[in-house]
Amino acid sequence: MKVLFSKNNSLLLVFCIAVGLLFGVYSDIILNLNEVLFCNGGDGFKNYYNYLYHIKHDPNYLSFDGMNYPYGELIFLVDIHPFFANFLKFFCTYFWDISDYGVGILNFCMLFSIPIAAVFLFLILDYYKCPRITAIIAALGISFLCSTAILWQHGHYSLSYVCFFPMGWFLIIKYLEGSKDWMYSSLIGLNTLFWFYSHNYLGFILLAFTAFVWLFHWLIFTDKKKIDVWLHFLVQVSIPTIIVVLLIKTLDQHSGRIEMPYLFQHRASLHSILLPLVSPFKPIFELLFDFSHLNAEPWSRVGNYIGLSTIVILFMAFIYLIYGLVVGKVKLFFAGLNQHWWVFLLSAFCLLMFSFAFPFRYGLDFLLPSIIKQFVGLGRFAWAFYFVITTFSLVALNTFTLLKYRSIILTVAGLLLLIEGMAVHRHLSEVISIHKSPFQNQIFDDAMQSDIDFDDFQAIFPVPFYHEYTGLNALQDDEKSKRLSMQLSIKTGLPLMSAMLSRNSVAEAQSIVQLLTPVFIKKPIQNYLNDKPLLVVFSKSEVLPLEKEFLSRAKLLYSNEEFEWYQIDLINLFTDNSEEIILGLEEKAEHYLYDSLWGFYKSDSSRIAYVSFDDLPTDFQYRGEGALKKRKSEFGILLNGQSIKLDPNKLYQLSFWAYNNLYDQYFNTVWLEVKNESGDIIRTEYINPSLSNVYDGKWSFNEISFQLNSTSEYIMLCSQGSMEYSDSVYFDEVLIRPLNVEVFQNLDNQFNWNNFKLFKSIKPYN
Repeated sequence: MKVLFSKNNSLLLVFCIAVGLLFGVYSDIILNLNEVLFCNGGDGFKNYYNYLYHIKHDPNYLSFDGMNYPYGELIFLVDIHPFFANFLKFFCTYFWDISDYGVGILNFCMLFSIPIAAVFLFLILDYYKCPRITAIIAALGISFLCSTAILWQHGHYSLSYVCFFPMGWFLIIKYLEGSKDWMYSSLIGLNTLFWFYSHNYLGFILLAFTAFVWLFHWLIFTDKKKIDVWLHFLVQVSIPTIIVVLLIKTLDQHSGRIEMPYLFQHRASLHSILLPLVSPFKPIFELLFDFSHLNAEPWSRVGNYIGLSTIVILFMAFIYLIYGLVVGKVKLFFAGLNQHWWVFLLSAFCLLMFSFAFPFRYGLDFLLPSIIKQFVGLGRFAWAFYFVITTFSLVALNTFTLLKYRSIILTVAGLLLLIEGMAVHRHLSEVISIHKSPFQNQIFDDAMQSDIDFDDFQAIFPVPFYHEYTGLNALQDDEKSKRLSMQLSIKTGLPLMSAMLSRNSVAEAQSIVQLLTPVFIKKPIQNYLNDKPLLVVFSKSEVLPLEKEFLSRAKLLYSNEEFEWYQIDLINLFTDNSEEIILGLEEKAEHYLYDSLWGFYKSDSSRIAYVSFDDLPTDFQYRGEGALKKRKSEFGILLNGQSIKLDPNKLYQLSFWAYNNLYDQYFNTVWLEVKNESGDIIRTEYINPSLSNVYDGKWSFNEISFQLNSTSEYIMLCSQGSMEYSDSVYFDEVLIRPLNVEVFQNLDNQFNWNNFKLFKSIKPYN
C-alpha cells in the first residue's frame, strides 16, 4: 500500500483521476474542443475573437489592433491570454500555422488547468502530512469546486485558470521551508509575472498574497536585522511590481482612459462565501438560509463558495476553540499546526476583506493608490481565501489528535468537496455543450465568391454599431451585429472600428462613435484614417435614426437574407454640408415665422422656448458667453418652466448640451418633471447625459420628449448625481420645440439650427 501511494505514484494518480473526471463530465466537449465555445455571446464570444485575431492578424506582440480602429489597444487590457496567444503567434509565424485550432487549444488550457491545480494542491496537503488518500481526494475536491471555472459560462476565460493560486502558494511554502530559497524566490517572481501576463487580476492576487505573507512573516518570525531577507522581498514582490508598472506605462500610448473608481457591485460577501450556487446539498442550505440576497449580488453568480465540509469543520473548530479557552487547553488544540499557517490565514483574510470592498465602503479609500482602485471585480480576490481556508480546514483537522476516526472523517470531508465540485461541472457541461463555434461555419462562403477585394478597405464598421466602454453611449446592444462583424474580421483580417473593451480611452471611443453624427460636426478621427473606404456590415437588425442615415450615405455591395455589405467612402463622412444647409435656411427665413421673444425663425406658429445661459459666465460653454455650472452631488433646477407658455396636447422635444469631458460627468442624472398647477408631479422622464450618441467636441447632445395635457401644466428640468470623478457639471443651450418643427437663429458667425452649430465659414478638420 505504501508503494502504491508513494509520493510520485500519488502525483500521477491525482493527475490521472482529474483527467478521467474531466472526460467523464466533458467527453463530448473534449472530443470536439475546436468546435465548441464555452460562452457563445457577450464577453465570451468577444474574448475568443480577440485571442484569435491577435494570433492570426496582429502585426506585433504587444498591441491588439482588432478593435477600436484606428487606435487599437494595449494587449494587457483585452482578455486575450497574452502569454498563450503570443506563444501561439510565434509558433504559427516561424514553425507551423495551427491558428485554425486556436479555439481548441484555448479550451484545452482552461480545462486542463484543473488537473494541474489538483497536483499542486496534493503537494501542499502532502507537505502538511495529510494522509495520501485524503490528500488525493481533497486536492481533487478543492480543484473542481473552485469557482474560477464558473467564469467559463460568463466568458472571462483568462481569469478561469484554476491552477494559478495553488502554483504560487506552493512556491511560497517551499521558500519558507528554507532550503533552496534563492531558487524558489526566483520562481515566485517569475510565476507572478507569468500570471500577470495571463491576466492582471491573477498576477495581482498572487502579488498581493505574497506581499501580505512577507508582511506577517516579517512581523511574527523574521530576524529584522537580516539584510538578505529584503533581497528576497525584492525578487518576489518589488521587481515583478516594477516590471509590470514600467511595461504598462511605457507601452500605453492611449490618453484619456477611464479612471475607474472603486465600485461595489462585484464584491464578495458572506453569502457568496458560504452559500452554494450549484450543489446537491443546496436544499439543506435553503432550509436554513435566505437565498434572496444572492439575486441582488452580481458576484454571487460566481461566488467563492468554500464547501459544506469546510463550513462544518470550521464550525466544529470554533466550538473546540471556545471549549479550549474555557478549560485552558488552547495550546493543545493548536499544538500540531505549522506556524506558517497563521501567516497564510492572516494574508488570505486581508484579501478577503479587500474582496468585501474594505476599506472602500467605509470612506477609507484614500488609503489605497489609484491603481488599486482600477480592480473593480473585487470578489475575485476571495479566491486566495478559498484555497487557503479549504486546505487549512483539512490540515487542522488532521493535526487534531484527540479526534476519533480522524482519517475516515478526513476522507469523507474530501469526498463531500469532490461531490459538490462535480455537481458544478455537470451544470457547466450542460451550459457549454450547446455552444458550437461559429468560427468554423461557412456563413460567408457565398459572399466571399463575389468580386469584393477586402484589401481595398481599411476597417469594418458594424451596423447596428456597438462600442461598449463602460456604458458611455446609448447604442443598442445587438448580438447578431457583434457576431457577424467579428466573424468577418477573423475571415478577412480587417480590424473593427467597434469595440468591447473595459479600460479603453474615452476620448478615442467618443471620436469613433462620432462617425454616426451629422457630417457638419467636426470629427477629429479623420486625421487617423487612411484614404481607403470602410466596409459596413449590416446585420439587418433594428437601427437607430443615426445609423439609418449613416447607411444612406453608403453603397450596397452584397445582400442576402442574413446580412448586407456596404462601402462608405470617407468623403461621405467628412464633407461638411453646413454651407448647403445655411443657404437653405437663408431662403426659408423669408417665409418662416420670426419669434421675437426667443429670437428664432420657426416653420410654424407653435410656441417654443430657449435658454442660452449667456448671463452665467463659466470656464466652459457650448455656445455664447456662458453656461450653467452646478455641483453634481446637489439637487439643482436647470429650467423652471412655470413662466414658459407651451401648446397643450402637442409632443415637444427638449434638447440641451452637457459638458462630458472624458468621464467627469458620469453618475449624474437629469430628469424632466411634468407638474400640475398644484405643483404635483404627474410624469417624469429620466436621462443620463453621458449616454449620448452625439458629441460635438467635449459636449454631448441630449433630448427628452414630453407633452402637456393642459395650459395649467408646466415642466421642471432637474439634475443630481454623486461626487465620483468631478463634482462640477455644466449645461448649456436648452431648446424646447415641437417635434418636426424646424427652428433656427442667424447669429454673428454661425447659425443655431435645431440647437446645433452651423458655422458660416466652414472650419477645417485639421
